[in-house]
Amino acid sequence: MLAVYLSGSLVISLLFYLLRNQAARLLLSFAFGGLQVALTAFELTRPDTRQLEFFTSDALAVIFLTVLTLVTIPAFYHSFLYFKYHPYPP
Repeated sequence: MLAVYLSGSLVISLLFYLLRNQAARLLLSFAFGGLQVALTAFELTRPDTRQLEFFTSDALAVIFLTVLTLVTIPAFYHSFLYFKYHPYPP
């Protein structure tokens, strides 16, 4: 799952850079949010699973990932509101 998360994040980042359409960026933000929630759910249900031969999540890592996911959702919401009311020319 970690490989899917890392490669998905890279693809979403590249698409953010290449696409300038606001609807596409909104869709990509929801895709990343879903990817973040999926990784968190995976780590919560399978503790101490070794991934990519180097990464093992302990209890502290799962707590940090959960908090990070909970902060991600309002941060995306606030960023879209901010750029809606404070538009900057490209």
